Amino acid sequence: MRRSILKQDNARLITRFDVLIFCAFFVSFLHSALALAFLAFLVFLSTRGTKNCVKALLLLTARGVISSTVAVNLGGSVLKLSVILIASFFIFINTIRESNRKFMVDSVLGSALAFAVFAVFASFLNSSYPITAAFKIISFIVPFIAILVGVNETKEYPWKEYFVLFFGILFAISLLMVPFARFRIVNYDFQGIFNHVNLFGIVGALYVAVLLYSDELKKHPLIRTVALILMLVMIYLSASRTGLFSALFAIAFYYAFGEESKKAKIVVISMTALLFLFFILAEKTTLVSNVSGLINDFIYKSNTKNILASRQETLAIAKEKYENSKLFGSGFMVPWIKNFTNYGMSFNLIVEPGNLIWAILGDTGIIGMILFALLVISIFLKGDKRNVFLLVTAFSINMGEMVFFSSNNMAILVWLLIALYLSAPQKRVKPIRMYKKG
Repeated sequence: MRRSILKQDNARLITRFDVLIFCAFFVSFLHSALALAFLAFLVFLSTRGTKNCVKALLLLTARGVISSTVAVNLGGSVLKLSVILIASFFIFINTIRESNRKFMVDSVLGSALAFAVFAVFASFLNSSYPITAAFKIISFIVPFIAILVGVNETKEYPWKEYFVLFFGILFAISLLMVPFARFRIVNYDFQGIFNHVNLFGIVGALYVAVLLYSDELKKHPLIRTVALILMLVMIYLSASRTGLFSALFAIAFYYAFGEESKKAKIVVISMTALLFLFFILAEKTTLVSNVSGLINDFIYKSNTKNILASRQETLAIAKEKYENSKLFGSGFMVPWIKNFTNYGMSFNLIVEPGNLIWAILGDTGIIGMILFALLVISIFLKGDKRNVFLLVTAFSINMGEMVFFSSNNMAILVWLLIALYLSAPQKRVKPIRMYKKG
């Protein structure tokens, strides 16, 4: 008889030290001094090996996106970014030391570095804020490579189960908050424990992908099905189009290319076909016309003529940057102002790229787009194609909510899915019990 992944012998998932980490995470909600102490604790955690460095990055990302209605602010962006860079550098140091070899650059890391180097070069050609742009590139490429390397170096650890467990706690708390309007501070849509409705949607989509990937939940299909349904309902309540579409893409690609039985694939494909048929016939009857209205409101966001109406301004800004320099773009993740250059460093330059393709074309031009496409292709070729739904989810959320380069936001969660896709299939490890001394 199978036993739970948390209750078997010789634990490797959750240790007593992990319980302490979780407690520190939630205690940091209570006061700004405790939040600051939590950041210091994450720095300490980063000194305890590569596995704990990755955990520190995941916990910091999760803590940074918690709503102000349930937790105090974690601190300034400079503090958070400092912890991210410290943990990342410890991963590099541990990788070199623990593997007894020099750091190896493969096709994925080489492509990533090529894109980053070009982006720095291009920013100094045309950017209005070249120093700030260069710093933003560094703050992206360092933790991005660190996550890929850190997960690969610790691939014997069940990262997907850890992600399911920890974020499962956050989404369970969110589920309890559905009836309470006081926690909806952005608008009337549902945001759960997270700080924005759209962020809830895209983190939810990532969680759906990892739910599908979890080995433990594959042993408990009923639990997984209930969890998936609850996640889809909550994402719908958040009114996040990007989140819901990305979650549905994850499910579709999982059943299309994954290891599920042919019977399961037939059932899912048939249900999807019936769903589309329902949409087509929605205008034909009075009963479903109300449902059709809800669907239109969700998809078009009160603009029945243009699904991209809410993105027109960001598209115009990206187009302006692209037109200024089609080959090199006009500066990575910084505003562009005609005939203006500032060589100072600023942490207050806020941009809203809106879409990954628009952002790359506007920021790095055609050449940057080609280099980034090579990075995506190298990632796709190196991973297990049966798990391509992880990649689809990671990139699809950036088609509507562009967070891919924002390490100080939630990009680390996106990179984790890419790292899981790239990591070799996990070896069978010893059974797992609930606790083991840290």
